[in-house]
Amino acid sequence: MTSNLFKKVFMITLGSVLLSVGSFFFLINNDIAAGGVTGISMVFSSILPIFTTGEWSLILNLLLFVLAFILVGKKFGIRSIYSSGIVSIVIIILEKIYPNGIVLTNDMILNVVMGSVIQAIGMGLVFYYEGSTGGTDILAVILNKYTHIAIGRSLMIIDILVIILAGFQFGIEKALYATFTVIITTQGIDYLIQGLGRKVAMFIISDKIEEIRDTIISDYDRGVTIFNAEGGYSKENKKIIFTILTNRQYIDIRKEIEKIDKKAFMFTHPISEIYGEGFTFEKIEEEV
Repeated sequence: MTSNLFKKVFMITLGSVLLSVGSFFFLINNDIAAGGVTGISMVFSSILPIFTTGEWSLILNLLLFVLAFILVGKKFGIRSIYSSGIVSIVIIILEKIYPNGIVLTNDMILNVVMGSVIQAIGMGLVFYYEGSTGGTDILAVILNKYTHIAIGRSLMIIDILVIILAGFQFGIEKALYATFTVIITTQGIDYLIQGLGRKVAMFIISDKIEEIRDTIISDYDRGVTIFNAEGGYSKENKKIIFTILTNRQYIDIRKEIEKIDKKAFMFTHPISEIYGEGFTFEKIEEEV
């Protein structure tokens, strides 16, 4: 295993453990079902206590992996299984250590804040090092593939449904705390991955501009704009690709560009707000 791969695996593992710890000590033990597979598992373990939250999480993740392999693809399934598997297993271990649960503080605001921050750090590490927490991400990707609803919006819809379900089971107050948790965690992940910006504007200068353009459009379904330019020193004609990406896409696309052209010149800057096709409304389909 190369040092780079070891670092990546280590950081994804660390992020997954932090996600588990934040969820278990501050959210699960206080019935705060803040979306995701963990939130669904909390509801299931309350309604059907034949399995614990961790066990339900493992079962549901395994089912989602099967769907990911069948409906989305092998690569996505493999990337999802490692991190979410660790999350489920660590929660199961903590449940064995604390079979009656453990409450570190009775202050619900403190539980929400600490749980959200630790989860955000964990998920931020996983995403930054090209991992995936799987779970409802898989449902969002499937929903996007077959309904063309944006992934971000799909995740929001799924989390809202989980919180509503949790509200019936644990009460409206806990559902409101869960909503607060989702908001803090989402904002925290964005901050960790790409500063305060929610999107990334990326500029690429390369001699293999056509191949890079095709990769961004075909593999990541993002639009591009190409500018004609002239090198200030060489006075040679150049082309510059401009594109706007989500935080998760930026990490993957950067790696793909490095594979295509190691000499490619890239620079980015964060964008706090963006309006337009592909982001704030769906892509306009051309009439046949």
